[in-house]
Amino acid sequence: MATNIKLNIKKSSLQLTDELLTVRLIQNDSHRVTIGNLDGLKRSSETATSDEIQEFNGLLQHVPTTDLTVMSYHPAIAKNPGAVRDYAGKRHVVALAGTIEKRNVTYIASGGKLYEQNKLSLASEDGDLDCQPGDELMIFRGDRECVSWAVLNCHEYTHIDILRALQDYEIELLVVVTYNAASRLYWEYARADVHRLFCFVVIVNVGELGGSGVFAPFRRIGKEKNATLSTAGQMFGARGSAEVDASMKLEIGCLRQLRETYRTKGFPEKAARDGRDVILPSQRFLHTFDVSPGVPQARPRQIDNFSWNSKDPVIAFFQLDSLSIETYRKTGYRLDKADIEVAFFKQRLTAKLHELMLRCRLREEPANLDFLVMPEVFVPRSFLPELIAFSKANKTIVIAGLDYPDNENANECVIIHPDRPEGVTTFYRKITRSQYDAQGSADPEDRQPLKRGSELLRFTNDSGASFGVLICYDYSHLELIERLNLGDGAGPLDILFVVSHNPFGDLYRSCCIADSHRFYQHIVMCNVAEFGGSGIFAPRREPGSRQVLCEVGKGIEATGLHQLDLDMQRTMRATADNKLQHGKFMRKPGIFQERFTFEKVLKED
Repeated sequence: MATNIKLNIKKSSLQLTDELLTVRLIQNDSHRVTIGNLDGLKRSSETATSDEIQEFNGLLQHVPTTDLTVMSYHPAIAKNPGAVRDYAGKRHVVALAGTIEKRNVTYIASGGKLYEQNKLSLASEDGDLDCQPGDELMIFRGDRECVSWAVLNCHEYTHIDILRALQDYEIELLVVVTYNAASRLYWEYARADVHRLFCFVVIVNVGELGGSGVFAPFRRIGKEKNATLSTAGQMFGARGSAEVDASMKLEIGCLRQLRETYRTKGFPEKAARDGRDVILPSQRFLHTFDVSPGVPQARPRQIDNFSWNSKDPVIAFFQLDSLSIETYRKTGYRLDKADIEVAFFKQRLTAKLHELMLRCRLREEPANLDFLVMPEVFVPRSFLPELIAFSKANKTIVIAGLDYPDNENANECVIIHPDRPEGVTTFYRKITRSQYDAQGSADPEDRQPLKRGSELLRFTNDSGASFGVLICYDYSHLELIERLNLGDGAGPLDILFVVSHNPFGDLYRSCCIADSHRFYQHIVMCNVAEFGGSGIFAPRREPGSRQVLCEVGKGIEATGLHQLDLDMQRTMRATADNKLQHGKFMRKPGIFQERFTFEKVLKED
């Protein structure tokens, strides 16, 4: 049963100056030890010294009236709302107030008013302090002069239902206030969300923990040739414990221009990029030749009685060199037309299959290879008989991206099951179209027709365990991921496989880390060697890089091999969150606490 949340739509008064919004980010010390101390946050909300109140008042001074001040938790906030209210009479401020009367509160001061937004999705610490969840989420809608924006409080940022509600309102700025040691995870969230929500993200944390950051939906920050390039345009980041007071300008006007350009002109990069590398948005903001901008339409289909080892499967993926893009274009993405090139390529694939099976047999604890995954548009269809034979001989489910069929342009992935009759396979067809699909042979800007898929496939065994498959740009769409995982009342998949042929492997790596936690599932991504980023990701606490079980960098040919512990993942899904603190798995995201539905109830003019 889902809880109904009221969407309170308010008129934004957060104005632009020359199409820019200046954000002042204050990461200050909380002066309290709260992480690992169940009563710490409660005590810090109950008391504040006169010196702390004076310090807090000083932080709110000398800022232009058009700026947005985003500040971390400070012990004086909860005991000094009058200062925030007075400040709101002339300026805009967002601040985490902490626990007040069994509510975890965020203050949002804007347009001369002080709003209290009670936390919707509660972490285990909130439950230990007997906090009660809120029932309202505010969204501030802007016009040409004002920004559309919203504010989330810490654990709310893990909740996919809340993200989807915000996505439907196409906000331009998301502010996240947090008191959280998992700052690295939230940065991965932000990198994924500036792409999928196509907006700016500002995160603020306390100085003792660090991790505040500002992210833009651009890969290049600045228009100069030596401008900064990154997976997502991280404009600012505070690693480690430090007190920081930083000011930066968000190019909201540029974001609006890009949204309009992509909606009307689609992919023409020269017209849209304006001197910078931009992360292309989802189809919601993008005209893709034959389909107008909007949410991609696809219905989930469950394939039952699809037996697979859902306890401890051994997974392998091939990150290998593909044939060249010139070969794809000149053959119309039908690789068998390349003759000599494809003959050599298939010999290499055969050798890799033999090497893989030898590696499996020589493991310290030999086990069947349960899954083998290959990249998008990678395998010539003439190689399918060999893949079927490999599947049957080794009892392996093979998931592989194929070149286009003879009769139409279509980007497909084959799922081969060893127990099905010879030659009988399942095909998943890509639902969306990226700028790399069906390019012309002479001019990359010349696009050919492409037949899109209309179904999201979910493969379920007799015990109810399930996995799903997405192809590359499909994975840029939060709507498709949510529908595949949660459509028709289903629970999240145990494994999501993503096959890609994508230059932005680092961006998809961030998406994998974010989604592996938001859906509490294993994710396997397989890309080609030229672009890298293949790996296996899970909501685990591993030594070194958390959530990363295996990954391969750019420009490297490699075969990844790992055994998953899906039994333990299911156990952790059913375990109380506060019992996970010292285990191998992370604490759980919002959808495992409570599901939400949303109802628009008020518009304030």
